[in-house]
Amino acid sequence: MAPNPPLTSEEVLRVTRASMSILNVLRYDFCLFGSAACNYYGMNSRVAQDVDILVLAWDVDEEWLKEEFVQRDRNFYRVDSVKPEATYTVLWYELPVERKCKVDLLHFGVMGIPGMPPGIAYYEQSPGYRKIPLLPLIPLLFLKLIGWRKREKSILRHWRKKVPNDEEDILNLLEIAISRPDIGRLSSVPWITTAFRRRARLQISRFVQKYPDSIAKWRMIGFKFSRRNKRCKSTIPNPGGYSK
Repeated sequence: MAPNPPLTSEEVLRVTRASMSILNVLRYDFCLFGSAACNYYGMNSRVAQDVDILVLAWDVDEEWLKEEFVQRDRNFYRVDSVKPEATYTVLWYELPVERKCKVDLLHFGVMGIPGMPPGIAYYEQSPGYRKIPLLPLIPLLFLKLIGWRKREKSILRHWRKKVPNDEEDILNLLEIAISRPDIGRLSSVPWITTAFRRRARLQISRFVQKYPDSIAKWRMIGFKFSRRNKRCKSTIPNPGGYSK
């Protein structure tokens, strides 16, 4: 199959809805994260090229779940990972004209994603998106930061190529958070775990070294900075958090 031209927002929405339909039938609690969620929050600088879904549970057999997708919708299919050592498959959705969209299904504990309380999903009121459950804005921003740092220090060239997109997403999400005081403040998610806060704090400190002009924006959404040894360090109030 030839390389995909960039996906359109309509195609990504189609894959999102097909995925949601299956997860709803299986009675999973879930929400979208990644760049698709950024788009649904209003980021319009670029269109997501895959769909990332977080299943809000600890004990999930991801390979079984991928096979359920394949069995319930003929547009889904699985392929082996290109990594020789990998034991997992990659889930794709076949679109018209030999196009495709990757769907990543993750759950708590994978890639360090912490536990979160049930019913946390946020629903935008934009026409067409009202029924799409989104990861709340602040933890979405946290996961973007963590993913950015992993790619930045990766030895894999195709991962590092995505760093500029990650940085653009983070800066755009930061602007959206500033404009949405109801959901874009650290105080809006008191259930975030202490460990998750610490990981985010570390990545924010690294991010502002590269983008020092963003410090004022981080402060606006609830972060504090101290200056030690000429390096900005982020501090985060910790009212407690949700754990498994």
